[in-house]
Amino acid sequence: MNILPRIEARKYATGAEIIAEAMRRKARLATIPKLEKPTGYVAPKRKHMAKQCPLWEFEAINFEQHVVDYRRHLWLEVERQGSPARAYVRARCEELGVPYAAIMGRTRVRKVSDLRQLLMWEVHSKFGLSYPAIGRMFGGRDHTTALYSVSKIEAERNSEASVAQEFIARKILMREKAHQYRELARSRVGADV
Repeated sequence: MNILPRIEARKYATGAEIIAEAMRRKARLATIPKLEKPTGYVAPKRKHMAKQCPLWEFEAINFEQHVVDYRRHLWLEVERQGSPARAYVRARCEELGVPYAAIMGRTRVRKVSDLRQLLMWEVHSKFGLSYPAIGRMFGGRDHTTALYSVSKIEAERNSEASVAQEFIARKILMREKAHQYRELARSRVGADV
């Protein structure tokens, strides 16, 4: 239901007539009586509060703390559930003589990080865990860390395999040459007699 009459452009011949009609309507609306406040109404008193500065101006705040907390939550979930892969890593740490806490910790010492990368590769190849799951299992690390570790160990194994194959080929060649030299020496000894 529309209270105001509709303004139609065909009613007015000029712009001045439209303006005059708008002024009449404005005057009519201005005369509407204002509602009175109910009796007994008391407006609440406002407390004067000083402007508070944002917390980051007072102390260092880590805005990505929610990400850290979420990763810690995921890591604790994996820790609580217990998995055969985690038991395998614990056993391998004992075999290698490295503390489990060091492998799962944040240390970047070469010996520990190399063993951590090796264990990540072993877990990936033996248990087929995804890279994010491996990262969470190894102290809440990112999936790209697990991906890098697995690819690095694969590359080392491939290069070691080619070196080992070359070594075996040389060893076989040396045995054959030694066998030829022995045969040649026997034939000469037999010819001298």
